[in-house]
Amino acid sequence: MKILLVAASGGHVEEILGLCKHLKGHDISFFTFDDRHLKSLKYTQHLTQDPRRNPLKLLKIFFKSLKILSKEKPDVIISTGGQISAIIGVLSKLFKTKLIYIETSSRITSPSQTGKILYPFSDLFIVQWKPLLKVYKKAKYGGLLI
Repeated sequence: MKILLVAASGGHVEEILGLCKHLKGHDISFFTFDDRHLKSLKYTQHLTQDPRRNPLKLLKIFFKSLKILSKEKPDVIISTGGQISAIIGVLSKLFKTKLIYIETSSRITSPSQTGKILYPFSDLFIVQWKPLLKVYKKAKYGGLLI
């Protein structure tokens, strides 16, 4: 199975790296910001610049996301959040790609912006804290990644 892991830098990447040990045997690639944590990994990496809410940089990520989805043709996208996730997550529906979104562990009782955007687009929405099940009615509780 082809899996595209998508996450913003920092904690989002740390969380998604925690999944890698459970995904052995699959064709894995990453889409993230230029992140030092990934330099030593032997996975295909698609790196972009952190947009920092800059509309022109967000547009660049939009087009890069289209290119990645066209080239990689993943069976599933798994994401732990950040602006990069919102863009490619919404686009995943155009490509009929399954989307699994894992709400960041920093959200215990209130939703993230990315979570609110991707909740209706997700084929599976996972929360790491049980109180969020009240916010996301169709979510599944998965426990902490890290």
